[in-house]
Amino acid sequence: MAGERAGAEIVYGAEDCHRQSIELLQELGFPKGVLPLQDLEECGRVRETGFVWMKQKQPYEHFFVGTNTKVSYATEVTAYVEKLKMKKMTGVKSKQMFLWVPITEMSIQEPASKKIHFNTPMGIGKSFPITAFMTEEEKHKASRSMETRSKTTNANNEFKAELQETLARHNALFQTLLIEIQSLKASQYSIVYEQDDNPFAMAKTS
Repeated sequence: MAGERAGAEIVYGAEDCHRQSIELLQELGFPKGVLPLQDLEECGRVRETGFVWMKQKQPYEHFFVGTNTKVSYATEVTAYVEKLKMKKMTGVKSKQMFLWVPITEMSIQEPASKKIHFNTPMGIGKSFPITAFMTEEEKHKASRSMETRSKTTNANNEFKAELQETLARHNALFQTLLIEIQSLKASQYSIVYEQDDNPFAMAKTS
């Protein structure tokens, strides 16, 4: 145990621990609400190995409405972390039917799928939408981001439509102008031809 924690960065107190745990989740790419620990007293991290731990005053159970599951967090939760993954987890259990099943890993295997995958020691896994673990603040930001993207997409589509319409008008104008030029040239050739073939045309003087 001591060997795992050698060289760790450790913070104490609810406020500092909460801030560090949130920063860790954001750094890894997880939503803030995926580890809703309460009354944290100590948090540590060994950056060289990725080992982290979080201590609460007492065990805590949380019900995730978005997944309809109850999860239990022991007094101490530990894991080895890397981008988009927490593995070799201890202290986390999910209630399945009438049994508490340990959760040993959670990961976002395909960011595009926007799902978090949870694994048990038996190799059985289950995935849930990332939104099920977002805080209200994150949901609000995600909603605003989607609205912004939607507005941007609509604006781009409108711009493309206007551009296509403008190009179509210019193309029609160009075609009309081209026809007029060709008609004018044809008219000039006709006049020259008629003058050259007219036997009564006045001779050119030098």
